[in-house]
Amino acid sequence: MRLSSVTLPVGVTSIGEFAFIGCPKLVELYCKPTNPPAVDLTAFDIFVCVPTSLQVYVPTASVDVYKAAYPWSELAGQIMGYDF
Repeated sequence: MRLSSVTLPVGVTSIGEFAFIGCPKLVELYCKPTNPPAVDLTAFDIFVCVPTSLQVYVPTASVDVYKAAYPWSELAGQIMGYDF
């Protein structure tokens, strides 16, 4: 079985190297932290392996913060507000 959805809890402050490797069916990423977690640059390299339909859901009040923060800004068109 392959992951199609991942939820990052409020306390997550960083995403490490190869965090989403082997997740070609990942289509939903729910990020509960109000501040974008720091991302090891290689962690975002692996988003190349996930479907282009990946949607990133963040707290509604934090959408602009996520869209402006590198490397989250690389997914700006896929970031949406969500009321957790």
